[in-house]
Amino acid sequence: MQNKMWLCAIILAVTAGICEARKDTAAEFLTFGVGARAAGMGEAFVAVADDSTAAYWNPAGLVNQCKGINAMHNNLYPDVSDDMFYDGITYACPVDHDSAIGVGAAYLNLGKHPITGLNPATGESETVGNFQASDMAVTMSYARTLLRDSGLSAGISMKYVSSKYYYVHAKTYAADFGVIYRPGETKKLRLGAVLKDWGSKIQYMDHYQADALPTTLKVGAAYQITDHVLFAADIIKPLYDKFTGVNLGVETALTNNLVGRVGWVNKEKGCHGLTYGAGIMFNKWQLDFANFPTGALGKTNRVSVGMKY
Repeated sequence: MQNKMWLCAIILAVTAGICEARKDTAAEFLTFGVGARAAGMGEAFVAVADDSTAAYWNPAGLVNQCKGINAMHNNLYPDVSDDMFYDGITYACPVDHDSAIGVGAAYLNLGKHPITGLNPATGESETVGNFQASDMAVTMSYARTLLRDSGLSAGISMKYVSSKYYYVHAKTYAADFGVIYRPGETKKLRLGAVLKDWGSKIQYMDHYQADALPTTLKVGAAYQITDHVLFAADIIKPLYDKFTGVNLGVETALTNNLVGRVGWVNKEKGCHGLTYGAGIMFNKWQLDFANFPTGALGKTNRVSVGMKY
């Protein structure tokens, strides 16, 4: 009985966004993030966005990249359930010298859970079935260089959002709008901004009970301090909450093939703390790991594999 209570509590927490959810918003999984590299840097990635995960963090970063793919797995709570996980995949491809496209998907699986009912013959509670809880977002992105001399690019991501819980299946559409500016000849400084998850409300029961998406404005900066050290900072402002957060991250090359990362995330109420991670490069491949806080439920590990070609 105690295990079932813990399981129910975790389902509610993850559905609400693991950390303290914003008021009057739903589909909080949209704020989880994609890629272990960004997670290790405290999710300070709005101005960095220089790999295929830019389709999630800031679509404007898709330009000036080679082809790339990234796949992430996050086993949420293995001590409680082995079928609760959060996965993400992104792909980026240049169209020409000034434009690029990207696609991505994020999937939150909360597993199968029992439905209990009262046995009329015995009067005791028993399992009468199971329900599946899951969330999914599919993204298509386009980015283009607007002013090559000044290093200004812009991008847009269109999303299909689906949420299933018990017998309810809700869906809606959303968009991200992003820009990145690289001033100066050295291009060591990058400034970025993105409006994420702007769209129509998601309707679980009827339009009277529809909930807004967790629309968020993010503004960030990244600076290449040396050839081996990158510093990044983001300011996060949810539009449906008075809260304002700041994420910080550092990435440093330890050897030719090994990168270390550390950061501080403070993106929502109750969700703050130290992050850390590492990346190993081998030819075109990159393996990344990150340890990331999830509020009162502790920390979780994210692993992702990427390739550029």
